Amino acid sequence: MLQSHKFGARIRKLVVAALRAKKALYECPTCGKMKVTNRSFARWECRSCESKFTGGAYIFTTETGAIANRMVKEYQKL
Repeated sequence: MLQSHKFGARIRKLVVAALRAKKALYECPTCGKMKVTNRSFARWECRSCESKFTGGAYIFTTETGAIANRMVKEYQKL
């Protein structure tokens, strides 16, 4: 949380939202548990099964990554 009032309220709210998303737990695609946490920039790890993933800097899956996964699944069906 930013203590400074140097920047505008909108920017401070965006920063707080990004930091909350980064600290949140996400569901592991491998084991299905809510144990995926951020280990470093765009690197995520499941605390339960120790699987490692790449993703967004602040969220586990980005919109672009979700679209790419959907396209790959569609092509695999063919």
